[in-house]
Amino acid sequence: MSNTKAKPNVRSTVHHFGLTVEDLDKSIAFYNAAFGLEVVDRCVFSGPELSHVVDVPNATLEYAFMAAENVIIELIEYKEPKGKPFGLKNNDLGNPHICMVVDDIDATYERLLNLGSKFNAPPQTAPMVPPFNGLRYTYCRDINGVTIELFQPGDGPLSLPRLLAARGLVAQK
Repeated sequence: MSNTKAKPNVRSTVHHFGLTVEDLDKSIAFYNAAFGLEVVDRCVFSGPELSHVVDVPNATLEYAFMAAENVIIELIEYKEPKGKPFGLKNNDLGNPHICMVVDDIDATYERLLNLGSKFNAPPQTAPMVPPFNGLRYTYCRDINGVTIELFQPGDGPLSLPRLLAARGLVAQK
């Protein structure tokens, strides 16, 4: 008898994830300067169907899809009605964070400081024990208050390719 669970016959590919921002142009500039993301689509959207689906009466929004190496980030500015500033703590239910894999966490830390990001702490190094194996990480807030984790993999099993290979989703190199 196999210990593996049967995989449900459902599609589970992530297309993108979205973040509501105060100023779309400033947010585009931030994510481009911080991580090299590029706009691949931008549009203004409104109408009763949109308002119904997003549950925001009389919504008019402008969005931009920005491409990273392995995901699309959708930045959304509600032109009408404006929302309130982001105020969730890391332990608040529903609080998202973006984890960006970086090659040089110290250089990325300095770049984000210069772009106005607020860090909880300088980059930390995890213990040299599995599964951490010396990975480095820190958390900051983008210009909208959204949490970003910077992640520089160590030589342990927590790198994205190794996690996916462990699930049998990609071949391990």
